[in-house]
Amino acid sequence: RNYLIGGTAAEHYSNVKAAADAIAQFNYDGASPDIVMELTANYPGATPDIAAITFTAHTGPAKIIIRPQAGQIGKITALDPGNGVALITFNGVQKIILDGRPGGAGITREWAIRNTRSTVTIGPTLTIIYGASDNTFQYLNIEGEVDPAAGGIIVISTSTAAAGNENINFKNCYIGDLTAGGTIYFPHKGIFSSGTAGKPNRNIAIDS
Repeated sequence: RNYLIGGTAAEHYSNVKAAADAIAQFNYDGASPDIVMELTANYPGATPDIAAITFTAHTGPAKIIIRPQAGQIGKITALDPGNGVALITFNGVQKIILDGRPGGAGITREWAIRNTRSTVTIGPTLTIIYGASDNTFQYLNIEGEVDPAAGGIIVISTSTAAAGNENINFKNCYIGDLTAGGTIYFPHKGIFSSGTAGKPNRNIAIDS
């Protein structure tokens, strides 16, 4: 089950938000094989992401892998999501892998995810919340100029589910200030975790 993300009629989804919205609406909860969604040469193209992206609903057992297509380099998801808003939110979702390697092979980071907001309040680039678990972020540039009040470029937050946010893996990612553009602001924290009493955020692995 392979799907393409780009800006023309040849792709299944016009941008990452459209793909995330589809994951929430359709039944992708079958067994293996895993689902692969790839950023093509036409992404971001004529219909780039222009609003905050939320992944929700999917719980597996199949994994959903989003990555650049083989041969595609320099893919960028960049926008101002609004005052204090995260660019990407993982809301209770499970078994999503964001992989910056073209075709899932090699060791280079070819997908940058940038919160480009430049006036307060600058929110996180990535928020993990409400019991999200078993998600992986690898070979990505995760960039922002987050305001101190917002926590960090990545926020592992609270939970209304039975458990906290668990089994979250960061592998070989750059997590820091914008590598292109930006202002005088600097990120306050890289990764900030602040959970719910009795529902700890746990099994958070950072391997860079």
